[in-house]
Amino acid sequence: MQVRRIASAASIFLTFSCVLALGTGCSLMAPPPVVEVGPAVDGALTKAHEAARPLLINTTSKWCVPCKAFVRDAETCPTLKQAVSVFERITIDSTEHEVDCYVLHIECFPTFIILSPGGGLLARWHGYKPPPQDMAERLVLELYHAGRAYEMRGQSQQAYELYRLAAEAGQSGPVADSARKAAAELVDFAKASPHKRAEWPIAHRLADRSGD
Repeated sequence: MQVRRIASAASIFLTFSCVLALGTGCSLMAPPPVVEVGPAVDGALTKAHEAARPLLINTTSKWCVPCKAFVRDAETCPTLKQAVSVFERITIDSTEHEVDCYVLHIECFPTFIILSPGGGLLARWHGYKPPPQDMAERLVLELYHAGRAYEMRGQSQQAYELYRLAAEAGQSGPVADSARKAAAELVDFAKASPHKRAEWPIAHRLADRSGD
């Protein structure tokens, strides 16, 4: 089977370092490492690249009760449904996508992975339990911290897009502090960039809604 092999030993080490840092809300000066993916994720990543959106990978198993709860809540809870809507998404089943689970080193379910449109690791964690609003907040938070990391590296366009997505992800129901911060950063970016003058109304709208 054809597998995209684009991670060196050094990038694998950086992957785990990135996971640890993002899990504690830290930003890294190093760019997110590009990870190795299997055929199913490779196809989804192509769509994410074309749509210029991050990819949310949800790994599941037929016997996994929390996995089924997440799928249900992502469709029925408005807050979580809004949060996941800003991502390109793929569900990887342990039975149907063995190669993908193997190359991603999946050891428990559900495991969630967020990749940039270019395949860089933005976040990785495992487990799901209600209330679904907590998961929505986690998604917003991960986007916000990824935006901060890009901003610290001087990659303003990537940072702007992630702040925008974080603000949009937190527009339904209880809004996380990270969504409000993302909206504020979005306004600052729009004001500081003359070429984004047309996007000022969008930035202010998201900021106003995030302040509710």
